[in-house]
Amino acid sequence: RKCAVGLFAFSVITQTSKENLKQPQPMMRSLRLFLRLLLITVLPSFKKSSLLATAFSKAVSKVVTTVTPKRETLHFRKDKRRPNEFITKNRKDEKHNSKWRCMIEENLQTTEVGDTPKKLLDQIPRVLTSCARDRTSEGAKRAQLLLDRYVQEFVAGNRHAIPEVQLFNIAMDAWVKSRRPDAPKKIKHILKTMQDLRQTHNLCDLVPDVISLSLFCLAWARSREPVATEKAHKILHYMECKGLQPNTKTYNAVLLSHVHSNKRDKALAVESLINHMKKRCEAGNFNCCPDICSYQSLIAAWSRTSMYGTPQKAEEVLYFLDEESRNGKEYLRPNCHCYVAAIHAWSHSEELEKSRRAYE
Repeated sequence: RKCAVGLFAFSVITQTSKENLKQPQPMMRSLRLFLRLLLITVLPSFKKSSLLATAFSKAVSKVVTTVTPKRETLHFRKDKRRPNEFITKNRKDEKHNSKWRCMIEENLQTTEVGDTPKKLLDQIPRVLTSCARDRTSEGAKRAQLLLDRYVQEFVAGNRHAIPEVQLFNIAMDAWVKSRRPDAPKKIKHILKTMQDLRQTHNLCDLVPDVISLSLFCLAWARSREPVATEKAHKILHYMECKGLQPNTKTYNAVLLSHVHSNKRDKALAVESLINHMKKRCEAGNFNCCPDICSYQSLIAAWSRTSMYGTPQKAEEVLYFLDEESRNGKEYLRPNCHCYVAAIHAWSHSEELEKSRRAYE
């Protein structure tokens, strides 16, 4: 009987050690349970057997924890803007970043304007990037304060503060990711600051580039204001007049402004703009070729119009993407947002067999 219990405990322990090596806590519970059962049958005293089992299980747990790598504690949260994705963050990294950012901000508050050392000024772009990754209104405000402090250091005569376009782009990106309705006004204020610095201090290189104007266009598209489409097209026309080549992200921002507009013929406008992108791509401008986000905006525009035959149009775009992805263009493979938009088009139609078509 004692041998049978021992063999059974040994088999279970080896099985749990192989399967649950990355989870030492359940393994230790099973070890402690079966070791106590084994020692109770061998030793007459239950107190001695329980103490021996606990000591042995603790010793084994130390060995297992030293052999197995430490697992990072990850925090999963649902992203409201992308409901089908999860944002994975390390809690230790979050605490470290928050402490590091608070330390940099406290050091900036304690030092006078114009006397900030170079090591502290070099940390401002990194803090700006961290604030932009927060995707919150508070992060955008902190990024704006840091940018204003950097500009004040340059105006005060600090030779280590050299304004660059990339620094202003990070602050604009923070406002865009905050999704505030007044983000276009904030970005316009940043562009005005760049213009004032360029005129008063002869900074010829401090000119808004394609990224700056694309962010400005995206801010107008996400604001969902009635004049957002008009403002986005004005920015696009300004870029073409200044010799700047709009890329795919710029055109996608204009397409998004059409999707969020209340115009009845917005799907036709989106389709004509995508055809314009195709013509430019065929002419040799490969930076403005339509991607999956462009066609996703087209399907969404067809699903949000009250014109006749919009579900069939959305389904045609979906089949076109499926065929293109099968022919080798994997970047045009339709995603879940494309299918959801097509189903949305059928759900708002007035046809009799719309439920069957949406299910198919």
